[in-house]
Amino acid sequence: MFELPPVLTHKEATATLAALGSALRQGGVAGTPFEVDAARLERFDSSALALLLAARRDAESLGRPL
Repeated sequence: MFELPPVLTHKEATATLAALGSALRQGGVAGTPFEVDAARLERFDSSALALLLAARRDAESLGRPL
């Protein structure tokens, strides 16, 4: 599971996407879901949605549902 930070705006998006991609590739097997926890997310902009869509594409390319 990957936990999103409390603030996810354009400023944090690149680093967060890199960390999320790394977590996605580190563990799990094709077919096992990859979870993203957004419980701590307090302030965000459209970059957060773009990040989640990119993560979904990456996860699907590895055969893992998001």
